[in-house]
Amino acid sequence: MQLLRWLVPVVEIELAAGYDAVYYSRIAISYRELLYGTTQYYDGWAPQGCVPLKRRTLCASLLPGNREVNLMGFFEGVSFSMVAWLLPVAIALHELEEWNILGWYHGNFVDLPDMTNTSTRVFIAFMSLYAFAWTAVSLLLGDLKVTSFLLSITGFVFLLNALQHVYWVIAFRDYAPGVITSVLLVIPVIVFLGLVARYQGLLPIWYAVLLCVLVIPALAQTAMAGNRLTKMLQGISRSGLLMARLLRLEGR
Repeated sequence: MQLLRWLVPVVEIELAAGYDAVYYSRIAISYRELLYGTTQYYDGWAPQGCVPLKRRTLCASLLPGNREVNLMGFFEGVSFSMVAWLLPVAIALHELEEWNILGWYHGNFVDLPDMTNTSTRVFIAFMSLYAFAWTAVSLLLGDLKVTSFLLSITGFVFLLNALQHVYWVIAFRDYAPGVITSVLLVIPVIVFLGLVARYQGLLPIWYAVLLCVLVIPALAQTAMAGNRLTKMLQGISRSGLLMARLLRLEGR
């Protein structure tokens, strides 16, 4: 039985219902086997021995001592509603790393708008709370396609911000507060959630590509601004100052 599993090739057949089936000539390996490596088999000729998969899955024959990792199956199998919470966690940790970013701004930028440590930190706290609240509201809507669409907007904004930090490190040759969490958390989490949403059919590929393309001109604007804040970052600074004044925290 084990020898046959190693030697019999895997063939993918597209069914009329839109499913894929994985066939062995005498033995069909189950979907659970492909995903989790259990020892569950189905004997008999196809189609009785076929195993329908939710989406097209890249399969390969299993070689002795080398079990193929089915990445498509992994992305299809995880719960999007659970891993979605990785985004606000990554954002909150990223914002925490920016807690003392004002001094870095003054050391690398000119013509800064009115901003203080208090206003900067108020906006940092606001963005952290926003990330969790936006995720909660998106999930409460009960439609994962809508959830993935709403979270992709936040993902786009923070992917741009993460890449800005990477650019600043290269341009100023100086540590930019937020770059560590950008590289280790924000970018990987956004890419991971994008792949999960894509393979589970929650986001169309054209939409994901469009968001990635839109990052390019926004990042180019950051590069052209040089040692001046972009209009978007100036607006963020003014928003933080306004929130601090409304909360009567400015001047404390």
